Amino acid sequence: MSASVALQSKPLALEIHQLLRDLDPSRWRLELEAVVRQRARQLHAAVRATLAASGEGPAGAGQLSAPLRDIAALLEEIPSAELPGEQLHDHWQHLRDRLQQAYDALRQALDAHQVHVPVVRPTNYARSLVHVGLASGCVLLSQMLNAPLIWVLPLTVAVVAWSMEAARHFHPGARKFLLWVFKDIAHPHEHHRVNSSTWFATGLTLLALLLSPKLAAVAVAVLGFADPAAGLVGRRFGRTKLIKQRSLEGSAAFVVVGLAAGFVVLTLFHADMAWRSRLAVALGAALFGGAAELLSNGYLDDNFAVPLGAGFGGWLALYLIA
Repeated sequence: MSASVALQSKPLALEIHQLLRDLDPSRWRLELEAVVRQRARQLHAAVRATLAASGEGPAGAGQLSAPLRDIAALLEEIPSAELPGEQLHDHWQHLRDRLQQAYDALRQALDAHQVHVPVVRPTNYARSLVHVGLASGCVLLSQMLNAPLIWVLPLTVAVVAWSMEAARHFHPGARKFLLWVFKDIAHPHEHHRVNSSTWFATGLTLLALLLSPKLAAVAVAVLGFADPAAGLVGRRFGRTKLIKQRSLEGSAAFVVVGLAAGFVVLTLFHADMAWRSRLAVALGAALFGGAAELLSNGYLDDNFAVPLGAGFGGWLALYLIA
């Protein structure tokens, strides 16, 4: 399938992405089911038309036609509107899970033609809880460990994480095992890219090497609490788009929650700081972390960019008030 066809397929891929957003657990409402159903039917017709126009047809074997055929087949499985509400919800969510995998395959095929569409980051409450738990644990450790050696633990974790990345990319058995272990918390695109946990461990190592434990703790707290909050608010209430899929509502939630998280950490562990200083450092970390989260969309993993941005913002605020 030619690059021109790939370019023509981009609007279709964006429509599929929007359908997946509408089916996200944080946005799904039974009263919207009729609208989603109509959109799915229109998409099915559009995908079939794209396949026919490309000359690939149902039996085509092109790089793009395979995921498009999968998507067309899935859109034929729209659940019956006669089902009870709970069953209807379950059927749509099951369809969303499979459609998400097919969309990710389509996104990779488009990437091969230098046609880029957004990654799907569905709401995953288990992942959010792990996110918060890991950040809380790292904050506690950063305040308990001996400062000169604080970088040893994150560096060890980062080395292990990158070793697992290498194993799953070069050994099919290791890949299958690791995908099974992390299946409940991994985003679909992480099946093919470096996962966020690896980037988080890498960013944490840099924080430990470059900043004081106090500022590193604030940066990790901003990531651990503000990033999931921004995702949940953005998916559910995001209407005002800023950059790509980021929304004003989600970014505002990031700053507010990041400010609160950073201030609480400083109050718990560094109450000797004046409250205005604690507020300034937390605000600087939240603002710069939010900017990193906003600008990293599609370029850097936010689990790497956000803590570094938040750490720099906290350091800058501390420097200015000192």
